[in-house]
Amino acid sequence: MIAIMFDTNVIHRDPWLTGNLGARLLQLAKDEKCTIFYPKVVIEEIRRQRSEQAKEAHILASKGIEKLKESGIDTELISEDLESVHQRIESSFSNAFQELLSKKNVVEAPVPEVSATDLLTRDLERRRPFAEIEHQGKEKSVGFRDVLIWETLLESISTHNLYSHFIFVTNDGDFVEKKTDKLLPDLLSDLDNLGIANGYVCNVRSMQSAITKVETIYDEVEATTLSLVKLATETLDSLVDRSISEQMVGSGDWGTPDCVQFTAPPIDDAAL
Repeated sequence: MIAIMFDTNVIHRDPWLTGNLGARLLQLAKDEKCTIFYPKVVIEEIRRQRSEQAKEAHILASKGIEKLKESGIDTELISEDLESVHQRIESSFSNAFQELLSKKNVVEAPVPEVSATDLLTRDLERRRPFAEIEHQGKEKSVGFRDVLIWETLLESISTHNLYSHFIFVTNDGDFVEKKTDKLLPDLLSDLDNLGIANGYVCNVRSMQSAITKVETIYDEVEATTLSLVKLATETLDSLVDRSISEQMVGSGDWGTPDCVQFTAPPIDDAAL
């Protein structure tokens, strides 16, 4: 099975996988071709983003109701309905994630247990995903949540070692090179230090690319399996009616034919 982990920037438009691509990915998970890991950091970041959007919409709607009230319209019931809708929207975010995480092979990856000292060292060494930017004439460190997402991936690999591949889905320049799909050198170094094989973690930039990657891997596995089955079948067919008894071989001695790939135990060693 293949593991997939999302960064926030890839799924912010469809965080609950309700669109066409999300449905295809969930079907792959249901078919036990992949496990979808949702970092707790990503869940909370999306929850905050959606909550802020709901609050902004609520503020705009409240201002509209105030204008209606100023024109003499009774807006008491409208205001009550607006508050009720806003509260339902807030709770719906949690319900949506609970429903998603209840689906087969969709898993929440907890916040990683990385020490503050390790985070500080990484920050001071300017190792990605940490970065420093110019802000109001001063250097500012950014990337804390990205670091936690990356540490979540590393911890998930250490905890769940059952997967043939680990696909990291992100389009963030703090993780990948801009002109390629390669992870940045600092991240490759992390994988190497943990003894994770080169190529085990690969990056793709979109949900569509993740789906294509999973399907391609399984198509290759299926083709290889069919080829091996065909070879084995043809080999067995070629052995039908062939004797495996000892016979005269090229050197003039007695021996088994080349098709016999085992050594019969001496009679004295045979168990009764």
